[in-house]
Amino acid sequence: MEEKKASIGRLSVEVQEGRDILTREDTDKLFELFAFYRPKDPRLRDNALRAVWALTLAPYSVDDVREAVVSYFRTQKYWPDPTDISSRCQQPETPKTQSLPTPTARYIDPAVESLRERWQDLRRQRRAAGVPDTWEETKKAGLTAAAWMDILDERGLAL
Repeated sequence: MEEKKASIGRLSVEVQEGRDILTREDTDKLFELFAFYRPKDPRLRDNALRAVWALTLAPYSVDDVREAVVSYFRTQKYWPDPTDISSRCQQPETPKTQSLPTPTARYIDPAVESLRERWQDLRRQRRAAGVPDTWEETKKAGLTAAAWMDILDERGLAL
């Protein structure tokens, strides 16, 4: 879609063509509607406030904003905040976040994989020879670390 700029006083907002959004002219009409409910309110003449309203309500459709204003004044008599109105509007669709695919295969360093396989082979050989396989088994057998390493070296079962 082609993007255009909508003027809201001194501020500009990027809008997409074909979207029914609130423009500066629509904001002026909205403030005319406010004048029916709050005729002597000094905020009706505040251009900076109009710009803030236009900026805040830009993503919403004109009809939704009008309905929200009327709905607000049915229950409230005070000047609304733009968030009071935007919370009553149908929320614009947020773009769905793209989820990253779950990796199916992880990178495995061939040297690390080779070392892991060698270690597993040594564990099987140690068990078959009746030699303690882990440090925990060595401690349970009452051997010191030096004695265990000597046994592994003698039998060729050290890593």
